[in-house]
Amino acid sequence: MPTPGPGEALVQVLAAGLNPSDAKNVEGAFPQTTMPRIPGRDFAGRVVAGSPAWNGKEVFGSGFTGLGYTRDGTHAEYVVVPEEGLALRPEALTPAQAATAGVPYTTAAEGLARARLHAGDRILIVGGTGAVGRAVAQIAKWSGARVVATTLTAADADDAARRHVDTWIDLSKEDITPAARAATAGDGVDIAYNVIAGDTFGKTLAALAIGGRMVCIAAPKDPMTPLDVRHLYRNNLQVIGLDSAKFAAHEVAQILRRLAHGFDQGALVIADPVKVPLANAIDAYAALGAGPQPKTVLVP
Repeated sequence: MPTPGPGEALVQVLAAGLNPSDAKNVEGAFPQTTMPRIPGRDFAGRVVAGSPAWNGKEVFGSGFTGLGYTRDGTHAEYVVVPEEGLALRPEALTPAQAATAGVPYTTAAEGLARARLHAGDRILIVGGTGAVGRAVAQIAKWSGARVVATTLTAADADDAARRHVDTWIDLSKEDITPAARAATAGDGVDIAYNVIAGDTFGKTLAALAIGGRMVCIAAPKDPMTPLDVRHLYRNNLQVIGLDSAKFAAHEVAQILRRLAHGFDQGALVIADPVKVPLANAIDAYAALGAGPQPKTVLVP
């Protein structure tokens, strides 16, 4: 049983989200991780000690600097978090649903905020069927944007994803740059959100309109990519890198509190995830490490 210190709360974990970054962490991909360590960044639970102001309240949260890396994370029965990192769980979400919101939705929301998303903007999501891509599409539509998104094949874009995307680019048949420009009457998009990078980086940059902004959250095995500096310069473009593991606890809570209104209004929707008992967490980790899986939560 962990013990909260000053300014901290003890949360009984009701469900904890399992993200690809968690699997990479236990495989040794993050050199900042110290051992021994309980991994996990996302959670929904109930405050049971340490904070009179929060005791008994249902909360949800996500990874802030160090959680799951240099301090014990959420894949446990209890987790200690700073009070400033807590947010009330939206009434529209079950604990299992809320436990999947953290990393995907805070990453999506902060990237769009840094790219200065406004109503009427045209946005391209490269990787529109993954957890972050789906969150970006929902938040963008909620904000009044027009959404274009890529999918590896048309079959990957299920009904839930289609509700928030105006135009799909099937990468098995189309190329990103001409397809994105065709979807915007040749102008290009105002914002691109790239979750893949690699050989899509330059193509995404070329799909931007003058003054466009590209957010990149990818960490591919090969980090080097060609960049047309003249195109960047002549079109007043911006490239924004974003690593959600660097968010402070209060920043995470502020983002989640803003998003809570969208969940309660029905503008942002999370499907029921696959529930796996915490006792079977190793199997869930192994499956995720082997390839993409349905969104999963660990339930103590």
